[in-house]
Amino acid sequence: ADNRTELVASMLTDFRSLVDRFGFIPNGTRTYYLSRSQPPFFAAMAQLQPLTGQADDAALLDALKTEHRFWMRGTACLPKQGAGACERVVRLSDGTVLNRYWDARNTPRDEALGPDLATARDAKRPRPQLFRNLRAAAESGWDFSSRWLDDPLRLSSIITTSVVPVDLNSLLYQLERE
Repeated sequence: ADNRTELVASMLTDFRSLVDRFGFIPNGTRTYYLSRSQPPFFAAMAQLQPLTGQADDAALLDALKTEHRFWMRGTACLPKQGAGACERVVRLSDGTVLNRYWDARNTPRDEALGPDLATARDAKRPRPQLFRNLRAAAESGWDFSSRWLDDPLRLSSIITTSVVPVDLNSLLYQLERE
């Protein structure tokens, strides 16, 4: 809108560099964020820059494909039939494959160790399950919206990995169309 095309190009280069290094765009640029991604806005960002027919276009398309593979990696470990989930991928009972937020680690977040341990004291389920759901909510960018809570008054009731959010799946649909 403000014709800052050089800023768009620079940001795309930076994000493409992250995808080249890590296979996805981490939730932040500290090593402890490498177990979770940013929501997949990369394709929407890429649409802001017109294709030029140059080598940069091919590199950008490769990065978009790499990011998609990251989000779909769990398809390899889904059950062959019926509903199930693995990593960020969910198969519904009708065979539809969608995505959810997920974090590869099931420990307290490095950036929120104290609060996560305090939340765990109120939890009525295994700590690894709670911590993974807290981390997944952080991956979503909606941390900590009541949309992830079974009981909107208790953060310890967080169920992020049990939700198949329409906004995430809309972003991935856009990525798949790129």
